[in-house]
Amino acid sequence: MADENTYDVGDQPRITGTFRDLASGLADPTTVVGKVKDPSGNITTPTVTKDSTGIYRMDIPLDEQGRWYYRMEGIGTLIAASEGSFTARPTQFPAA
Repeated sequence: MADENTYDVGDQPRITGTFRDLASGLADPTTVVGKVKDPSGNITTPTVTKDSTGIYRMDIPLDEQGRWYYRMEGIGTLIAASEGSFTARPTQFPAA
């Protein structure tokens, strides 16, 4: 891994989403949905795992170089969303 927003093809960065209520306390939405857009424009919905109240994660296996985008959104009792992006650098080694 090169820096905070750059990874290598073959890495699997973990994206963490934190949800808070209006009083800034950790809280759970009814549903949490993750979305990922790869450099080719394909959108997928990876599995989102709850780590604890208000803390969720999704792992994104990188199989393509370029800019990746992600979104984690809470629906229902707590409505909130967060988006971000990172770059996957190409590999000099062909897949086995």
